[in-house]
Amino acid sequence: MSRKFAVVTTFNQQGLQLYGQRFINSFAQNMPAGIELYAYGERCRPQVPKSKSLIYPMDQEQQVPALFEFKKKYKNDPRANGMGPDKKRLDAKKAFKWDAIKFSNKVYVVCDAARKVNADVLIWMDADSYVHSPMTIDFLEKFIPEDAFTCYAGRANKYTECGWYSMNLKHPHATEFFDEFQRMYDDAENGIFLEKEWHDSYIYDVVRVWHEQKFGVTNKNYSAGIVEKEGHPIINSELGAYIDHMKGDRKRQGHSNKKDLKRDRSESYWQNVR
Repeated sequence: MSRKFAVVTTFNQQGLQLYGQRFINSFAQNMPAGIELYAYGERCRPQVPKSKSLIYPMDQEQQVPALFEFKKKYKNDPRANGMGPDKKRLDAKKAFKWDAIKFSNKVYVVCDAARKVNADVLIWMDADSYVHSPMTIDFLEKFIPEDAFTCYAGRANKYTECGWYSMNLKHPHATEFFDEFQRMYDDAENGIFLEKEWHDSYIYDVVRVWHEQKFGVTNKNYSAGIVEKEGHPIINSELGAYIDHMKGDRKRQGHSNKKDLKRDRSESYWQNVR
């Protein structure tokens, strides 16, 4: 019997209009039958297309009160809004590293979904993704090992690309991971503010390594050896056969660039990308 998979994502109104609705439509069309999508909207609600998948719009403010408590507490704190521990770290290109307000959405939504969904595996997918080709349950079964807690796109000497990662909700130490992931923000003075950076990808790595060391957890780096440092690991992994990830400025053009590919891709979608 195959495992039950669920997906979680989040977006605001601007994101919904720019890329989120397109992601949801592509999910409905190309993800395996029966897979669930929990779409947490920040004061917005997507249209739900007819689908063989199950799509649940979630009201972020109603479902995740701890997120809004965090935002309220730190909304006027420069540290949590891109300034970092001192003004010397503020610059236009790197301010996101300390924009805890913006990236806290992902962490709180992941932790909330992990405690609510009835699934074996929870997958985070950025809403600026596009499922360009039909995916099968068999692919997910093979790609995500049953003994791994999380599968992630690690990068050498750089934080993980957290546009897509999975979490084994049936793992005996799953609860400890989600409790610590959220604690880093709930108790920010003794959590994120003690770290070098406090966006979700950096904190994910901090908690993942802590989880591995404390409990001997096994994880899978699915981009190992594919892309070093910055790169674009998701589309260059096996996931690229099904998913495009429009991170950064790619959001507005609606696709990644041909030059982002570091491997040959035979899928028709990629043949039409320049």
